[in-house]
Amino acid sequence: MDHDQDVFFTKQFENWADFETEFKSWCNDYYQPVNIKRHSIKYNEKIMKDLFDRFRYSNVKYVCHHSGPVKRNTKDGSRPNQESGRIDCQFYFRIKHDTELNKIVFMKKKILNHNHPIGKLIYKNYTFIRNKELKENEEAYDLCKMLITANTSTYNNRKLINEKFNINLTRKDINNIKKKINFNLFGNQSDPELLHAWVDNILSEDSNNSIKIKTNENGTLECLYIQTMQMKAWFNKYSNILHLDSTFK
Repeated sequence: MDHDQDVFFTKQFENWADFETEFKSWCNDYYQPVNIKRHSIKYNEKIMKDLFDRFRYSNVKYVCHHSGPVKRNTKDGSRPNQESGRIDCQFYFRIKHDTELNKIVFMKKKILNHNHPIGKLIYKNYTFIRNKELKENEEAYDLCKMLITANTSTYNNRKLINEKFNINLTRKDINNIKKKINFNLFGNQSDPELLHAWVDNILSEDSNNSIKIKTNENGTLECLYIQTMQMKAWFNKYSNILHLDSTFK
C-alpha cells in the first residue's frame, strides 16, 4: 500500500459523518472493496442519542468483501445458484470512539494487504458498489424506479442508467431493486393499496378475524398483527405449541 493510501490511517475525525465522507473517498480513490463487519458495536440510539448522533459506533471493524473462509454450497444441494465472495482475504482495520480525545481514531492492529487483485474495473463490478452508486445518486435512483414502475424492460433500464449516469447495473441488480422498492407495482396498484385491499378482504371473509396495526409517531407502519379464526382455533386447541414460520436463517 503506497504512502498516499496510508495517510488515511493517520487521521482523526470529529464525528461519524466526517469519517464516512473520508472513508468513501478512500475506497473510491483506491478501489477498496471494504465493508463494516456485522458484529461491530453501535451506540444505542434511544439511551445514548448524543453519542449515536455524533459517533454512531463505539468501535467498528472493517473487512474486505472477500473476508471469511471459502464457502461452498455442498451440504444439501439447495440454492445451487447462490454465490459467495469469500476467499479468506485477511484485510481489516478498526476504528473506535476514543473517549479521552472524544474523536474517532484508528486502532493500531490492522492488515492492509489483500490476497486478490484490486483495480477500477474490478471495483466497479462489485454488486454492492454498483447499488451504492445508484442509491447515492438521487437522480439516477429516481429514474431507475420510474422506469420500473413504467414496466420498462430491464435491458432498456440498464442502458439508460449507464448512458446517463455511467452506472453499469446488471439484470440481477434491476430485479433486486424491483423487489426492494416500497412501491413495487402489481398491475396498477401500489404496495399500500394492495395491503389495504388484502386487509379488507381478510376482515370481510370473517368478522371474527383479527387485525391490529402498529405505527410509529410519524404514522409509518411498523408491524401488522393478523389472526384468523383458523389460527384462533389452533391456538385454543394446541396452546402449548409454538408455530414459527421462517425462511432462510
